[in-house]
Amino acid sequence: MADEETPIEELPPAPEEGGGDDKAPAAAPAQASGGGSSPWIPVLVMIIVFPVLIFVMVDFVIIPRMQNALSQVVPGSAKAHSPAASAAGQQEEAAAEVPEEGLEYQNFEFKDIVANLAGSMQTRYIKTTFTVAGNDPQFIEIMEKNRAKLVDATLRILSGLTIKDLDHPGVQNTVRSDLLALFDAVLKKKVIKEIYFSEFVAQ
Repeated sequence: MADEETPIEELPPAPEEGGGDDKAPAAAPAQASGGGSSPWIPVLVMIIVFPVLIFVMVDFVIIPRMQNALSQVVPGSAKAHSPAASAAGQQEEAAAEVPEEGLEYQNFEFKDIVANLAGSMQTRYIKTTFTVAGNDPQFIEIMEKNRAKLVDATLRILSGLTIKDLDHPGVQNTVRSDLLALFDAVLKKKVIKEIYFSEFVAQ
């Protein structure tokens, strides 16, 4: 009996290094790191989605509204540009833009204006008759109202002439220019546009 061998219980094998339960903790972090969302994903979504939204808004909302608004405006403008309306508008514009120079001229005569010549000891004088012209609608009324002032202004110009001045070929043009300037000052505006001499003699 002493020689019988007592069975030896086999011990479980020792765990291998790096094996066994150590694999679970290593896998867990890998799963955790793989399941987290990247912070760049929202940025990429915004970069992709926003241009698409803008395109949709412009193409399907803004442009149709503008086309609708233009379609409502065009009929009114077409009506305004119809031949009758266009002709009427052109006539109104022409009437509103008629330049002053396009109005009909009116004439007013200053007859037998006599003045003594300067330096002649009142022995020589000048006699003139002239017509003034202008296109102010109230031209005749203005001339009649200011006749005395205009005659006085004329006498001042003529009485400043000398016999020598009358010998110059362009004396009438000089007197005309002086009268226009003085008449403008008397009337305080340019009412008289032209002066025509019908008589200009010295005696």
